[in-house]
Amino acid sequence: MDEARDALDLRAGGTSVVGAEDFEDGRATTLSDVLSFAPGVLTQTRHGEETRLSIRGSGIQRGFQLRGVQLYQDGIPLNLADGSGDFQSIDPLAIDFVEIWRGGSALEYGSSTLGGAINFVTPTGRTVSPLTVRLDAGSFGLWRGNVQAGGAHGDFDGIVGFTAGKQDGWRDQSATRAKRASANFGYSIDETLEARLFLNYVDSELELPGPLSLAQIEDDPQQAGRNYSELDASNDYILKRAAGRLSWAPAADSELIASAFYFERDRNHPTIFGILDQDVRNLGFDVRGVLDFAETDAARRLVVGVSAARYLGTEDRFTNAGGEPGTYRGRTELDGRTYVGYAEYSHGLSNALTVQAGAQFTRADRELDNQASPARSYDETFYGVSPKLGLLYDLDEANQLYTSVSRSFEPAPFGEARVLPDLPLPDPQEATTYEIGLRHRSERLHLEAAAYYSKIDNEFLALVDENGASLGTTNADATLHRGVEFGASLAVSETVTLQASYLWNDFRFDDDVAFGDNQIAGIPPHSLNARLSWTPLPWLTITPMVEWRGGETWIDHANSVKDDGYTLLHLGFSGDLPDVPEWDVDWDVEWFVDIRNLTDQSYISTTLVRDDVNGLDTVSYFPGEPRSIFGGIRWRY
Repeated sequence: MDEARDALDLRAGGTSVVGAEDFEDGRATTLSDVLSFAPGVLTQTRHGEETRLSIRGSGIQRGFQLRGVQLYQDGIPLNLADGSGDFQSIDPLAIDFVEIWRGGSALEYGSSTLGGAINFVTPTGRTVSPLTVRLDAGSFGLWRGNVQAGGAHGDFDGIVGFTAGKQDGWRDQSATRAKRASANFGYSIDETLEARLFLNYVDSELELPGPLSLAQIEDDPQQAGRNYSELDASNDYILKRAAGRLSWAPAADSELIASAFYFERDRNHPTIFGILDQDVRNLGFDVRGVLDFAETDAARRLVVGVSAARYLGTEDRFTNAGGEPGTYRGRTELDGRTYVGYAEYSHGLSNALTVQAGAQFTRADRELDNQASPARSYDETFYGVSPKLGLLYDLDEANQLYTSVSRSFEPAPFGEARVLPDLPLPDPQEATTYEIGLRHRSERLHLEAAAYYSKIDNEFLALVDENGASLGTTNADATLHRGVEFGASLAVSETVTLQASYLWNDFRFDDDVAFGDNQIAGIPPHSLNARLSWTPLPWLTITPMVEWRGGETWIDHANSVKDDGYTLLHLGFSGDLPDVPEWDVDWDVEWFVDIRNLTDQSYISTTLVRDDVNGLDTVSYFPGEPRSIFGGIRWRY
């Protein structure tokens, strides 16, 4: 992980690394648990494992799954070729560490979105304990078991893992059940060449309770939305994924990495408006070369890469007859292709000052064949060029300044690129982002701070009806995103550590015909997570935590209804159980207790985003979880 952090510190842009030790001594069931202390990342739990994730305002309009951030596992894409993604395929217990590349800093990964990229790095047989067993239990009927086994022998290494769990959920129609299996096998062909194979299997069932109005929450926050239980609303799928990576490092200053992937996902998605039966095949490859030819401390580094991905899908739609397919409504066939070429050069003007210049070219083909309504079919190609220019200055060994300007380019994914009678296909979202930041690395203090300003053309605006159903996506003319990202970890003493992440968000329209200079709905202006870890005894760490969402979060772009945020207190206990010499067992035993929402606060976790609700109470709110407690024990051999 230290090597990954050092590599990210070479970027003239916002980056960070989150280690498993930051989240594994707690519940660790959602991406909100994993990324709560990642600077610049906003996560909000809708229900169960369904998380809303945004970086710099990316995808804030999307009411389901993910857009605007490219997800990777071990540097290989998890997103579909149209840019959409989800979180059910990620197992938090199979993560070694997470790399976050915010905004234009993700160019090296071939990502051109406003939000950037997140890479989930899994352990290998050379970094994992030979055997790890973990058992969790907790509120709302949660139980989970995880087993990992791995090791290395000569030139071979490998790890296999399996996680199974369920939770009844605190709301009606909010149960989850998932089984996840993963494997990572490596072979060192020689000192310069390594081959690695990744396998994943996911069987996930996620019930959907839906949003509520404030009046419904006041009456009974546990209830599901209207007809969600009766029609068994859920998002269930089986995913099978295989990926391979070949890494060749003929010299210490050069590396060539080639990867390929294929996955198929069969999805059954009953909603209150019908049933979607979706079959997806997604495949692609990436070739990336890194050449560092510096002869002094001044940087001379070139990154060049190409990638291609293809999404082939069929969608059969039915009426919903009590959770079962009813009348057949027709089929839609999808074919999405994305081709990317990128290059970036870092040139040291001195030992301390480095200039970085790069660009990415993107071609995105989107073909949709709506066999039931041919007039809603389309076949379009989008082109985009995303240049970047940055400066990196080392003040000394501990402090670093950077600044950059970059462009982003993002065509709409199929789920939002819909042709409707009064709604044309949305244009790609493009932005210019200016950024300045600071990094500090010392023995006791790690600190990251950045400020950014984005001028966006054609920002995607999602349209929904009174029940929260998608009506398609349109474009705003011009919008502005600006914010401050901060994260720090301070070792106060050998037994006390402070950690915090803070976000300030200010997103608004820019002289819009309908909304003027109003705030863009959906994102709280202030977001703070802070915790203190105190280890008074070798077997006990006490961790109080505060989670604050402050300021006015507008529900609609007309700024007629707002939510005032919340403050939650959490309390964690964890530790390593002492060895018992008489037992003569070579096991490390760790335990945790995680108490959430200690004061049992009623609050709104997140909301849908609407255009104008005229000051009315609408079905737009997801109530947050009440007080809960989770515990677990982990054995490492």
